[in-house]
Amino acid sequence: MLKNFILKNNYNDSVVLMTAANGVRNEFSNKNVSAVMATPQNMELLESLNLLSDEGKKAVSADLIFAIDADNAETAEKMFEAFQKHLSAKASGKDSGKSEDSSFDTALSGDAALVLMSIPGRYVAREAARALGAGKNVMVFSDNVPLEEELRLKKLALEKKLLFMGPDCGTCIINGKGLGFANVIKPGNIGIVGASGSGIQELTCAIDKMGQGVSQVIGVGGRDIKSAVGGLSMLAAMDLLESDRNTDIIIIVSKPPDADVADKLISKAKSGRKKYVINFLTMELKDFGNIQFASNLEEAAVRVCRLLDKNAALPVSSRALPKLKDKYLRALYAGGTLCYEALYLLKDIEIFSNTPINKD
Repeated sequence: MLKNFILKNNYNDSVVLMTAANGVRNEFSNKNVSAVMATPQNMELLESLNLLSDEGKKAVSADLIFAIDADNAETAEKMFEAFQKHLSAKASGKDSGKSEDSSFDTALSGDAALVLMSIPGRYVAREAARALGAGKNVMVFSDNVPLEEELRLKKLALEKKLLFMGPDCGTCIINGKGLGFANVIKPGNIGIVGASGSGIQELTCAIDKMGQGVSQVIGVGGRDIKSAVGGLSMLAAMDLLESDRNTDIIIIVSKPPDADVADKLISKAKSGRKKYVINFLTMELKDFGNIQFASNLEEAAVRVCRLLDKNAALPVSSRALPKLKDKYLRALYAGGTLCYEALYLLKDIEIFSNTPINKD
C-alpha cells in the first residue's frame, strides 16, 4: 500500500534524509522508500516513482514527506517509526559519536573560522549575515536563495575580508577537511576554485589518481560567474590562493562564464604570481604567459599535473568496452557539469538532451 507521512515545517538536509531513508530500506528490505522536502522538483520525482499519494500532494515546500510502498498499514507505521528514529539519531549526531552545538548563537561564539549552512533558502540571507557579522567565512549548501541576496552577502563578505561560498555550493576541501560532497584526496600544492560541484569532484579525483594532491578546494556557487554577481567570490578565492604558501598552482573550473566575468578572471590570473590552468568548460582558448587553458575536465587535470610531473597521465582502464548492438546509447547524469561536458565531447554527432548546450 502507498503511504505518505507528512512532517509539517520540518526542514532537514538532503544528505540527512537520504541516510535516514536508506536505514529504513536496509532494515525492512524494501526499496520503495523515499524521504524528501516537498519542493516542486521533489514532488515530481516522487510522482515519477509512483510514491506520491493524494495526501502527499497537499504538502508544501517546508514540509518533509516520508513516502513508502509497504505490504500493509501496520508495516507502514513501523517503517515510519524507524525513519523517525534514524532521523533523530542523525540530527543529534548520535550515529557519529559527535556532539553538535545546541544553538546557532553558541556556534557563532566559538572559535571556528567557517560556518556551513544547509537550511531553507528563504532563511539564508538572515542567518548568513549573522555568521558574517560574527567574523565567520560562510559556505551555503542551500539553493533557492534570491540572486539579489546572494550579491548582498558576497559584498558584505568582501567588506569584512571573509569568503562567501555559495549558495548551492556542494563541495569544498578546506585545510584537508571535506565539506558537502567531497572525496578523500591527497594533500598537495594545487589549489582549486570552482563554480561547479561535480566538476570540482571530477578534477580532484583525477589529480589524486595521477599522484598529486590539493591544498585548498573552494566552491563558489554556479551563479558567481554570471554578470549579475560578477565573479565576486571566485576573484576573492583567487586572492586567497595567491597568498597561500601551500599553493603553487591554481585551477579555475566552471561552465562558460558570462563574457565580462571571463575577462575579469583571466585578467586577474594573468597578473598573478602563480601558474594557472583555466577550464571554462567547452571554451577553447590559447595559452599565454602563466596561464594554460583546457576545454574539458580531464585535460585540465592532466595539464596541471604535468606542471609538476611531465610524465603524468591518467591510468588506462583495462576493462573492455562492450560492443553496442542497439541503435542508441543512453546516459543519465547526476552532475550537471558532467552532462554538459559529455554534450560538448559528442557535439559532432546527432544527440538529444533535456539540457542541451545549444537551446536552439
